[in-house]
Order: sequence, then structure tokens, then C-alpha cells
Amino acid sequence: MDTGIQPLISRLFAAKSEKTYLKVMRYGFYITMILTFAIYLGLMIFTEEIAQIFIDDNEAITPEIIVFLRCTFILQPFVGIYTWLSGIMAALEDEWRNLIVNLTPLFVQVPLIWLLPKFLPIEYIALNYSLQDTAEALIAIILIRSFLKEKGLSFKKIFNAR
Repeated sequence: MDTGIQPLISRLFAAKSEKTYLKVMRYGFYITMILTFAIYLGLMIFTEEIAQIFIDDNEAITPEIIVFLRCTFILQPFVGIYTWLSGIMAALEDEWRNLIVNLTPLFVQVPLIWLLPKFLPIEYIALNYSLQDTAEALIAIILIRSFLKEKGLSFKKIFNAR
């Protein structure tokens, strides 16, 4: 979704077709969030069945495996927000902010991988992925707000444009 609408937003932005690129941004957000929540619900509801795909038939699925998988995807909705925001930054050719967001995992994952086992059982180490996605989304929100302001745009304008 993100990769598919980037060239469209970029071309419409360059053509100064504000009403249309705002509509594409808005619809892109809605579709991304619907897909993200559908994936999230599927992962949370069918965790055991999904785990079974990756485990030999004679192995039991332990509660630790279920906890690990759910920790990995517990904050999945932030992935959708991050994906949408990074797509807009890429489409509008904001390289330095995109670079900062893409470097976030380096600064978030390493401390989390070191700290999480000190406070929680080992199966919770998968929280580092969820927390990293959340950090990327929060940093992307902060950076894209300043970027949109430079372009005379805002989240309000994206969602209220008709």
C-alpha cells in the first residue's frame, strides 16, 4: 500500500494538485489502518494456529511461544501509522527525516534487548519489536508535523480536505 501510493502522491504534489494528493493521503491512511487492524486481529486471535505453521507436528506449542508471538505483534497498529507516515515522507522527498526514522531501530532495539530480560522473563524480549515500532511511529509523527508545516500542510488539512 505504502509503496504503491508514493509515486502517485509525489506526482500529484509536484503538479500542485492539492485536493487530489490530500485525498490520496487520507484514503491511504484509512486503507492502511484497516489492513493493519485486520492483520493485528488475525495475529492476536489465531496466534496458536499461526505458531503451528512454524513448529514440527510432534512439538507442543508452549505458553511461552504464544506470549513471545503476541509480544512481537501487540503494538502492531503503530506499524500502520509508521508505514503511512514514512510513505508520505518518501513521496514528498523528505530524505533526512526519513533517514532519522529509519535509524530509530538502532537506538531503540539494542538497549531494549539488553534491558528487557533484566526485568521480564525471556519470552517478553519480543516486546522490543513492538516498542521499536511505537518509537518509529512517534518519531515519524513529530518529524512529519514539522515537514508538513514547511509545506503549508497539516494532519488537520489532510483529514478535513474534501
